[in-house]
Amino acid sequence: APVVEVPRESGFVEKIMKDSFGFIECCDRDDRLFFHFSEVTPRNQQLAAGDEVLFVVATDNQGRKTAVQIAMQPKGTVTRVVHMDGVRTGKVEKAPRLGGKKAGYSRERPDTSGGVIVMQEPSENGGKAKVVKMNFDGADMMAEDGCKALVAAAGDRVEFRVSLDKPTNKRFAHQVRIVGLCETGREMGVVARVKDGVSYAFIRCCEREEQIFMHMSEVFDMPAA
Repeated sequence: APVVEVPRESGFVEKIMKDSFGFIECCDRDDRLFFHFSEVTPRNQQLAAGDEVLFVVATDNQGRKTAVQIAMQPKGTVTRVVHMDGVRTGKVEKAPRLGGKKAGYSRERPDTSGGVIVMQEPSENGGKAKVVKMNFDGADMMAEDGCKALVAAAGDRVEFRVSLDKPTNKRFAHQVRIVGLCETGREMGVVARVKDGVSYAFIRCCEREEQIFMHMSEVFDMPAA
């Protein structure tokens, strides 16, 4: 009889429970699977949260899907996203929440951080373009010359790249760069006072009669006009 090749899937070790089992976050399906250490090859291989693995999906005697025949992969081998070619343009409909994303492995998806970009997508048959909304988290805002990137606000015109989240089959925007500022919600001013050797200054506002304190860490790269 011909040998049937069982397809292998990829994922990240999400959690280790005690010393005998854990859970894998799948990259090819929107699921997390139980696994037992006896299914890891070689048997003396120690897994930790964040490790990249290949595995086969099986069903246990209670009808639940589990991961078996697990093999650890080199770091950077496994990915849950597919990057698409080209740069798109659009407008920020909703600014993302900032400061909540932690470094390292995380189950958090781009659609959980609140940022939304609206773009026009050409029709495949040459018909009227359709309006598409893309989620983004703002964690990799792009700037020129290594400067700190300006935080996107609603109404800003942006350029960005698109990737596909394989488990959910949803697209999201990343490497977002502001190409046109929306003035609504932002004020203008002139730097009034700067002391040599200090990391702060004061701005004289154009819209109000007062001076506002600023820290130099809040100076961002501005998009070209």
